Amino acid sequence: AMSKKEDATKVADKVRKKTHLPRDSQGFIRVQWLENFYETLYASNERDIHIPFTVVFQYRRIYAAYYTDNEGYVQKVDKIAELGPDQVMEGLKDLSPGGAKSAHPKPQPIEGCRAYYIYAKKHEDAFPTADTGPDLSVEFFDDSSLSHFLTYRGKENNGILQQFQEFSTPAVSTVRAYWTPHYCSLETRINVNPANAPHTPVSERAVTFEGELHHSMPYPLSGRVEERIQGLIDRMVTYMSACLPNNVKIQLMILNFRIGASGKVWFLYCSP
Repeated sequence: AMSKKEDATKVADKVRKKTHLPRDSQGFIRVQWLENFYETLYASNERDIHIPFTVVFQYRRIYAAYYTDNEGYVQKVDKIAELGPDQVMEGLKDLSPGGAKSAHPKPQPIEGCRAYYIYAKKHEDAFPTADTGPDLSVEFFDDSSLSHFLTYRGKENNGILQQFQEFSTPAVSTVRAYWTPHYCSLETRINVNPANAPHTPVSERAVTFEGELHHSMPYPLSGRVEERIQGLIDRMVTYMSACLPNNVKIQLMILNFRIGASGKVWFLYCSP
């Protein structure tokens, strides 16, 4: 009979082979996790990790799209023919969730925002954020500007285009987890503006950690929700570890989540 250690090693090898991530430690250290974290979730083949429809850009083009299907598994779309502007718009509107066509697009959670584009920007160009460093830039799109972005704009920065996910709080909120091998702390921020405040730009209504500090404030999280997020993070760390070269250990992960209106925990992205 196969021992637990042998079985774990076999699973880890299978996960590594399924990803496009580097096999050597030096290559792995250079990986940009904002774009590549979804690859580990897909390779894990585990249920009940919920991610919004997310498009990954690498080398000035769409590399792949990821989403959670109706069975709760993370799926990957990487065929060029299935990643054109029309197909991506369908995914972001939930017109084809889990591969099943739907006749009606999902309503936008807030007025004027179907999706957002997050990418790492040059240090001197980025703005000070609620995070500790000015590493990320974000742009918000309604259906019209999203179509223009997908069809005409150059994709100069590696990053992600992600469906704007529903939220359970009075305004847009995000939970950020700081994980190390020794502790995990959670912080929640909520936007200071009502989600559909008239005459307020979407760039000021939709941001939390990725926005300027005065656009959001701390927000309490219930103990029960904290436990659910902690449990999900523990699972994600296990999957991530299975993808690592043997001599590489995770020292820090910064993960962003949103609690949906139904109480579902959505994983959004991994901060650089």
